[in-house]
Amino acid sequence: MKTLDDKEYDYVYDRLSNILDGIKGDKSYRDLSKEIGVSSFSLHGWITRERLPSIANLNNLAQYMGISLYELLTLLFDPKESEQTPETLYSSIKGLSFEDKLKLLKYISDSIREDYMTNVQR
Repeated sequence: MKTLDDKEYDYVYDRLSNILDGIKGDKSYRDLSKEIGVSSFSLHGWITRERLPSIANLNNLAQYMGISLYELLTLLFDPKESEQTPETLYSSIKGLSFEDKLKLLKYISDSIREDYMTNVQR
């Protein structure tokens, strides 16, 4: 079984940190840990890079995000997996405030309008 080197650990922790930041929003870490179904101690360990989540806790995180455990593992461990899917994007916006969701909705509608106008002009 292959173990991770320091660079790979940093990569995984960075990806995990980005995911947690995306779903945390304005919640406290205690509230987030309850929603995910993990202990505050475990979540603190992930944030401070003291420990990686167990498979059981990764499964809880994946369920909270609305994706499969495989998808979460791919996001965390596969450097080629840099593209976001609609499901992972959705899970990232769950923690946003209502105002931020409205801003995001405007960005999305502007992007769709631009794509539409580009395609109509062809």
